[in-house]
Amino acid sequence: MILELTHNWGTESDPDFKYHDGNAQPQGFGHICFSVPDLDAATAWFDDNQVTFVKRPDQGKMKDVAFIKDPDGYWIEIVEPARLKALGR
Repeated sequence: MILELTHNWGTESDPDFKYHDGNAQPQGFGHICFSVPDLDAATAWFDDNQVTFVKRPDQGKMKDVAFIKDPDGYWIEIVEPARLKALGR
């Protein structure tokens, strides 16, 4: 799998340019996901660095999955693969 990140040159000087994060209406792109070796350590690091959580690993119906926001408001899913064995059971 390849994840390509691009920069739209010129948008940084356009005061009317706005990104749509895909989570507001009209919905589109939702989020990307990264796996980490230790979800608890990642959560602690996010807390120490004032990262905004959409959902913490212990919240909601889907446990052991976190959602954070990047500085632009895009959602990023954070998982620890070893914890996902029982997902959906």
